[in-house]
Amino acid sequence: MIKNIIFDLGGVLVDLNPKETFKCFGGKLESFYGAQFPHEFIELMNQFERGEISADFFRESTCNMFSMLISKARFEMCWNAMIGSMHTNTILMLLELRKKYRIFALSNNNQIHYDYLIKKDFWEPFLFEETYFSHLVGMKKSEKRIFEFVLNDSDLNPAETFFIDDVLINIESAASLGIQTLHYDGKIPIYEKISQLFNIKLPKFNIS
Repeated sequence: MIKNIIFDLGGVLVDLNPKETFKCFGGKLESFYGAQFPHEFIELMNQFERGEISADFFRESTCNMFSMLISKARFEMCWNAMIGSMHTNTILMLLELRKKYRIFALSNNNQIHYDYLIKKDFWEPFLFEETYFSHLVGMKKSEKRIFEFVLNDSDLNPAETFFIDDVLINIESAASLGIQTLHYDGKIPIYEKISQLFNIKLPKFNIS
């Protein structure tokens, strides 16, 4: 019996469009859209998402790596350009789910995105019991240890816990611990998918 539901944020609850960030930066970085990043940048991103390096170090290293001359304000604006909004029906879905389940968010995040997101209301107490951000806990998906941390920290039984993410390797990692999972493919809005799975009915609003 499911008692707990853990949601990824970007690409699941919150619209995410990385292409906007590539377009904003332009130049050499834009040429990597849809292509594999250099290993050095992937490792830099991993360190940033685990909170192992500062936002300034990440920005300076990225600019050096891709030969960009750009102000701090412009860099942060471009880096945050990928973040969209949370649909009203998604918020209504979470409020309905909270009546029956414990609701959590687990997100690979970084200091720049976090500083931008806290100006919004994506994780106000009325939406989630607890939120877990990779850069604040020092570990990230798909590492098993972050799922173990969430289970232990919130006293969750994996057999009673359901996890939704849009990245398959994250799903596989959670499933290996006995957590029930859904790999969200984005083909229908998340509020429709979850409403079907958990048999909930949203209030009669259709604002997005």
